[in-house]
Amino acid sequence: MDGKTEQHIQKLIGGLVEEIREHVSNPEKKSSTLSSLNDTYYDKKYLPCRELIGNTLSDCNYSEYAFIMLQVLQKKRYACSNMFNALSNTWKTSKYVMNIIWNYSNASREFACDLAKANIIMLMCENLKMFPPESIKKSDNEYWITIATLAIMTNLARIDQIRCKFGEHGSFELVMKFKNYDDNYIKVLSLITLAYISNVPQSQTMTNDKEVIKTIIHWMNLSIDRDKTHRIKEGFTADELADALSQLAVDGYAENIIMDRLAPKALKRMLKKSAPIEYRISAAKCLSNLAFHTKAKDYILKENQELVSMLEEMEKGQSNAELLKHVNDALYNFRDRGEESIALKTEKAKPRHVFVNYYTGDADKVNKIWNNLEIEGYNVLFDPDNTIEKVVQGDPLEALAESLARATIVVMCVSEGFRSNARARLIANYTVRFYKDKRVIVIYLQWPYDAEGWLGLILCGPCKELKFDFMGSDEIDFSRGMETFLRELTEIEGNTEENSHFPSLNKVSKITTSSVACQTISPVLKADITESYSKMKKRHVEMWLITNGLPECAENFKEIDGRKLWELKCMNTIAPHFLALILKDYFEMDDIQISKFIDAITDLN
Repeated sequence: MDGKTEQHIQKLIGGLVEEIREHVSNPEKKSSTLSSLNDTYYDKKYLPCRELIGNTLSDCNYSEYAFIMLQVLQKKRYACSNMFNALSNTWKTSKYVMNIIWNYSNASREFACDLAKANIIMLMCENLKMFPPESIKKSDNEYWITIATLAIMTNLARIDQIRCKFGEHGSFELVMKFKNYDDNYIKVLSLITLAYISNVPQSQTMTNDKEVIKTIIHWMNLSIDRDKTHRIKEGFTADELADALSQLAVDGYAENIIMDRLAPKALKRMLKKSAPIEYRISAAKCLSNLAFHTKAKDYILKENQELVSMLEEMEKGQSNAELLKHVNDALYNFRDRGEESIALKTEKAKPRHVFVNYYTGDADKVNKIWNNLEIEGYNVLFDPDNTIEKVVQGDPLEALAESLARATIVVMCVSEGFRSNARARLIANYTVRFYKDKRVIVIYLQWPYDAEGWLGLILCGPCKELKFDFMGSDEIDFSRGMETFLRELTEIEGNTEENSHFPSLNKVSKITTSSVACQTISPVLKADITESYSKMKKRHVEMWLITNGLPECAENFKEIDGRKLWELKCMNTIAPHFLALILKDYFEMDDIQISKFIDAITDLN
């Protein structure tokens, strides 16, 4: 896109938004202007400009104006009260405002993030409360409002940085009411949204529901042969459905996904060379998350080896970096070569070498930190998504192993995107399993944030807390945070060089990016916890260990309360092999102690 076109778009959209801004408290007055803005999405000449238009809406603060307009229109129930209002100005204005949000939140990540900041999610939840499933009919205006609402929620839920905001308004429970609605459009949109906003127990509930998995995979198969233009009509595409399954596989019962009769067929069709690149990427990403679960991995290797063969074929000479990344991630787990590759790396850690494990979706937040580290003379090794393949010719896992071996310190930048990212998870698992001598510093890029599932288990050991403002509102805040971070790194380097006691992975430093962090940072499972677990304090866990013949383990569990113990119980259900590794490598338990612990936690209800 040339500069002249970009300037034209910015001037056009800026002018329309300025007209709308003057009448946000009475949006019907600018219904024609809203119509013109809405039409830009469907105008073929602006088709290549959709992302730019969305970004321009963000720059013009349209999200804030949309919030005010929706509040006004919501009080009038969008003129949905009877069929004679279908042509009213209020109804037409409502459609324009919702349509603009719906379309451009899909086209522009920047605009979607802006909408979340403007608290649009709260208004969407209010829509679902206003029009519950039992009150809407396909012939009513409420039906269209519900579809638009769910589509907007789906668009926002797909973005990692936004996902945590859905828990603030009881979104899961509201959307859950629509998953069995007698309309495929609403049903599938609700399932995609639920897949993204569910926590650990909610993901388990969904993946235990065969009808949920069957519905998603059925529509995935139907959507594969349809192009992107169908998204306007149907609201979803095959790759978006595959991404929903991939998200459920992070915390849910992954074996139930792949064991669905039509799941392997859909994934094979999406992996074909003739399939669109976005389909191949989504299928590979889904397989990489499935492969973390022992039962799902074993089923694929035994019953659907062709899927692995297709990944191996794609690995050869693949030019698309994103696709290659997901293919490599999946094959790492299917081949299970980690121990053989990493155990051989005995290179001594080098001073001022820092290994960074973070999700590239958070790159904007961390680049400034790493630039400052390099200025201070630190050798910053790898971001997990881009650099591994560039450092060493050949097996990227070899590069990962060599870099981890060279590093004195491992920095994990934690967020919901990090937790959902297969590459970040793979590196975190290898760090825990094979490099227990490394000091790990955890930087929280979201606050408040409770790390659940696999990440929660990694972080739930004895911890030394560091709390300071790393992402303050000005340079002074950032400089203070950076100074404290550098001081911590210098202290660790000094301990290493003096051969004094070197804190291992059992001493994890945690850094939060918010100055309001004044309470213990801990991964907490918020839902479905039983009463006996929720009432357990740290001293009760210690007594429970002693009662079950594990007094020698009490020291390593001294920071574990009932909620963290519940996380371990959940992990024993969904990934027992991984739990055994955590207990062995992280809590330093031998085989007999692990057996006693698992028996005891199984009996504790």
